[in-house]
Amino acid sequence: MNSEAKNRFTIEEAEKLRVDALYGKKKHYNASDRKRCYHSALGVTQIVLNVLLGSYLFGMGSIAYPDSLNIVVAILALVSATAAALQTFYNFERQAELHRSIGTRYLAVAKECSRIIAYHRDAAISATALREQLEQLAVTCDQINADGEKCPTSKRDYRKAQIGFSAEEEYTSSEKQYSGE
Repeated sequence: MNSEAKNRFTIEEAEKLRVDALYGKKKHYNASDRKRCYHSALGVTQIVLNVLLGSYLFGMGSIAYPDSLNIVVAILALVSATAAALQTFYNFERQAELHRSIGTRYLAVAKECSRIIAYHRDAAISATALREQLEQLAVTCDQINADGEKCPTSKRDYRKAQIGFSAEEEYTSSEKQYSGE
């Protein structure tokens, strides 16, 4: 019996950990993209509204505006202030950075899983070394999961990762068998 067959279950666990890490990476990258989109939308809204409000205020000294326009401007000022408050409160840019960081750490685990599987298949590392490295990677993944609780993802982020996985955007069909939440 060859080494691959004898260590089939350890290899399967390494594959599962790799795929879980790929899903973790993808869902956190999706969350990061979503948060950056929110950040940009609120930021552009603020900029446009503030330019409009500034133009209005600049013209107030020389032009008498109708009351209806004053009401519209007041509403726009309220919308701009709300956008600023939301951006400050949710801090979407910081959240996006955290998600990207967690995703990058998951990617490192996935790559390391691929390497140890390849090393084992090439008989470059023993079954014992494979298990030890897998245990270390599992501990690392547990730490990433714990750190990821500070920036949770949504079901939509995960579904988007699943769709990308199914469409083989980044992954191969052999990895689908291990996918799960």
